[in-house]
Amino acid sequence: MSNRPDSPVVAGVDGTAAGFRAVRLAASEATLRGRPLTLFATHRPQPDQTRPGESGTRHWLAEAESVVREAHPGLSPRVGLESGDLADVLIDASHGAELVAVGETGEFAASERVAAHASAPVLVVTGAGGHPAPDGPIVVGVDGANPWPAALTFAFEEAERRGVTLVPLYAWSGLPDTALSEVDPFAYDLRRAADEADRVLAEALAGWSERYPQVRVRRRAVLHHDPAEALIQASEQAAMLVVSTCSHVGRSEQLLGTVTRRVLHRAPCPVAVLR
Repeated sequence: MSNRPDSPVVAGVDGTAAGFRAVRLAASEATLRGRPLTLFATHRPQPDQTRPGESGTRHWLAEAESVVREAHPGLSPRVGLESGDLADVLIDASHGAELVAVGETGEFAASERVAAHASAPVLVVTGAGGHPAPDGPIVVGVDGANPWPAALTFAFEEAERRGVTLVPLYAWSGLPDTALSEVDPFAYDLRRAADEADRVLAEALAGWSERYPQVRVRRRAVLHHDPAEALIQASEQAAMLVVSTCSHVGRSEQLLGTVTRRVLHRAPCPVAVLR
């Protein structure tokens, strides 16, 4: 996130239902943060049967402006119509941006590329729904004893800004983070393992509540063989799910971790992705 007060919230307009939901969410975030809003759409230099030309994308932008002004009369978005690929435009615009919002669905969806390469936090409205519960909690995935500071900072600040509960979720399978655990991997009972998982999560969150004393925290360490599925289930009534680009099982050189990639396509609420 940029510290400049004039850094915009940026949204991509692609003509899809998820894209327009991303515009609405970007407008709400811009209003919450007191930031300007910039909307981008793109067209192909030579339109074909699968992608409209400049006139079609101008119509998308006009509709997006109308959506913003109807929901937030005091917000006057800046609009940009570019030639080329929407993902590239949003990645370029992310430099110095407060936040980038993009829809996940559509043949020309840019969400994975933008989430992997953007310099700013990326808010993805998923094809699985993307309808946030306005007063729902902020759920943040915590990777055991290796929490991602950027994701936790964003999640705490978002919960504080909205005045909602923060739910840090650590999904463990079999044994909770055995590198730091006191549980014998060859002889343990499930209750003791669950207690140890909660301890690992509590230690990962040590100091954060002191930094954000106004935020109500309800930590959850859950036994689940599939961390992505655990996050998806936990976010059913959430306002937002926050993950890191590197959220995954094991280590990977991929720009987006396996867990992050799955929740981008299946989470029932918007997903914020942090580097």
